[in-house]
Amino acid sequence: MTATASVSKPGNEPAGTGHHLPLSVKQRQHRMTVLLLLASDIVFMVCLLFAFFYLKTLNENNMWLPKGLQVPPASQGYILAAILILSSLAYRWGDKGIRKGNQSQLKAGIGIALVLWIIEFLYQISVWTQLQMHPGDGGFASSFYALSGYHTFHLVLGLFFGIGLFNRILKGRYTMGDSVDVELVGYFWYWITLAAIIMAILPS
Repeated sequence: MTATASVSKPGNEPAGTGHHLPLSVKQRQHRMTVLLLLASDIVFMVCLLFAFFYLKTLNENNMWLPKGLQVPPASQGYILAAILILSSLAYRWGDKGIRKGNQSQLKAGIGIALVLWIIEFLYQISVWTQLQMHPGDGGFASSFYALSGYHTFHLVLGLFFGIGLFNRILKGRYTMGDSVDVELVGYFWYWITLAAIIMAILPS
């Protein structure tokens, strides 16, 4: 008795297997991956906020805000949030453009959003250089450094995402029916904007 092995020839794979997944399936997989990554980031943000309010409530030996500590003005947080709100609005406008097949609107919207993001990053660095406190100067100082460090790290990530995306836009990689990358980077853009708003309204 002889055994015969079934060998599939190239091109005869069942539909939807290997590297030949339909575009809609790939887009759904990419969307789910990004949403899961954002969910984990949101959980991390919640942990930072929990630590902030826990230390504020605990206030052991009045070390939440020691006497003489110079805290940064609240206006800096509002400015950071406002810049990102404008950036997200521009991003959304550009995203709507490519959904209608308008390449010019996509370039303009994402370009403006990226410029505002760079301004945000530079202003955040400026805020850091003006700080008159250190992480060991009480609960507020340590929480402030943790939250602003979290924000700065995401601004760096956003620069990489934004520059890479804009480069692909200039090359005409996206069309009305294939612009999922713009949508997915937008999720990140909007979440960091929301996080900036939350941090801006935190009380000292």
